[in-house]
Amino acid sequence: MIQEERINDFINSRLFLILSGIIFVGLTLVAWKTGRFPVIATEGGIAFDPPTSHLDDTTSVMLSLISTVGIALLLHLLNKMFTFVRTYTFLASSSFLLLSTATPATSSHFYGGTGLCLVLIALVFVLYMSYQQRNVSQRSIYIVMTVIATCCTFQYSFALLILLFVLGFTQMRAMSLRGAIAAAMGIITPLWILVGVGIVDITSLRLPQFTQEFKLLELSQAPLVIAEALGVAIVTIVLTVVNSFSLFNYRLQIRVYNAFFTILNLLVIIMMVIDYNNLLTYLPMLNLCLSVQIAHAFTIAPFQRKYIFIVVFVVLVLVGYGAAMAVS
Repeated sequence: MIQEERINDFINSRLFLILSGIIFVGLTLVAWKTGRFPVIATEGGIAFDPPTSHLDDTTSVMLSLISTVGIALLLHLLNKMFTFVRTYTFLASSSFLLLSTATPATSSHFYGGTGLCLVLIALVFVLYMSYQQRNVSQRSIYIVMTVIATCCTFQYSFALLILLFVLGFTQMRAMSLRGAIAAAMGIITPLWILVGVGIVDITSLRLPQFTQEFKLLELSQAPLVIAEALGVAIVTIVLTVVNSFSLFNYRLQIRVYNAFFTILNLLVIIMMVIDYNNLLTYLPMLNLCLSVQIAHAFTIAPFQRKYIFIVVFVVLVLVGYGAAMAVS
């Protein structure tokens, strides 16, 4: 029993996070070096093309590695500051790195999905700090919406974050009439500046286009990636439901923090169905949601041999990576 407790402690530890990071970086570089994973094309924004399309291969993979590791570290820092997972653990961050390893098609180059997830986790800090701060939250709401709207000019998938954070600020009891006005002003400000100073002609602005043709199938990895995304979505929903029975006993503030990730999970899955050609763009955020639920499930589970589930998880990640390498 003592040995099993040590294994569980290891999985929760910084050392397991470092090991997960080494696995992610090493296997991603191997996948990139093969040259069998093309850059994922992402749709542009309402004003510009995505800047990722102008990156060379080396810069792209380096940005991908730095950003993915950065997301994992920010996720840990978020939990350290707001303790939305009951126990102090590194497992959420470790799980995110391992999930990213399983899909070298998305991790071997920097693309819009990684950028979307990075912006999301950074803005969650602002959101959580606004909890029950209705009288002083207008500035936070304005900043968040301005950042999101600016990103929308380069990639329209960021529009999902507008609805997400409106709901999030409402959950945090930080939204008021002034907050709603601040949100509207934040959304308008980037376009107002771009059009006002003549950088963009208002007639050249473009709306998102959802094509009927399933362009994702043009990617050789498409069946495997779709299967992995479906698996991640199903497991995330199951763990969210199972974990909710324990989360109901947490204090209100922690329940609200976790409810944000539940809403994120639902919105991401809906957008994957609606905007199916950009399914890969939303995959990192879905991985983020599953990582949080894995950390909850592991820390809540009362039995000693819970480490077996993490071992199975790591094996599945390596199988997914191997399958991706085999079919590329």
